[in-house]
Amino acid sequence: MSIVVFLVLSAVLFGLLFLLVRRAKNSRWRNASVTLAGIGTLPTLLMLAVLSAPIANNLRLARFSAQLFRYPLPPNSREVARKAEVGVTGNGDHCDFVASRTVESRLPLAAVRAHYAQLQLKRAIGGGTGDSQLTIDVERTTTGLYVVSAVDYGYYGIFDWRCF
Repeated sequence: MSIVVFLVLSAVLFGLLFLLVRRAKNSRWRNASVTLAGIGTLPTLLMLAVLSAPIANNLRLARFSAQLFRYPLPPNSREVARKAEVGVTGNGDHCDFVASRTVESRLPLAAVRAHYAQLQLKRAIGGGTGDSQLTIDVERTTTGLYVVSAVDYGYYGIFDWRCF
């Protein structure tokens, strides 16, 4: 997906540069425009490459976390908070996708766990990698409060500064 974002942003950049060169009226300005376009293209492409991975991972996180956030709450429960983030949850050099929601309920821990055990999540990145793992966990924090966490971890964090 990050390659798709990179290609789309690159196409927009080249389109704008092409319009700039075509609009130059005299040959001196046209030559200067071509030179500036050539000089500015490489750093801009490098910057787009660095920015495309975080953008793509944010889209993946939104899709992954929506699965947990759209799942119905247990009976007689209400959501108190929700959180989603991309980053490293353990040792560095990989990307983890984490979604959690805090639920207030009078149900016992076993009932809340049984409710979320039925949730079937799709991976944040289709197919995953050999080392990636997907977990769903329910923990009681205080009386009546539970944190439901969905974590998909172990992806390579190339070009995403949050994953180092």
